[in-house]
Amino acid sequence: MPEVMLIRVRRRLIDAVRALAEQGTTPPGVDKPEVYRVRSGGVFLPKHANRVADTEDLRKAFVDHPELDPALTGDR
Repeated sequence: MPEVMLIRVRRRLIDAVRALAEQGTTPPGVDKPEVYRVRSGGVFLPKHANRVADTEDLRKAFVDHPELDPALTGDR
């Protein structure tokens, strides 16, 4: 399965290079580098919570989250 991810990433990179060379299209993320500053993780939310809005602060990368339990996050 990891091979599939590598193939997709390579295709996206090649497509971005072609679009830049042929049409002058700026590659995704160049004008909005903050889209790459997202962290992964898990959280328990109430059933009717807005998943995107309620986890916005938790998804920010390189930010301390003192409200998280270190035993659950792996930070000891």
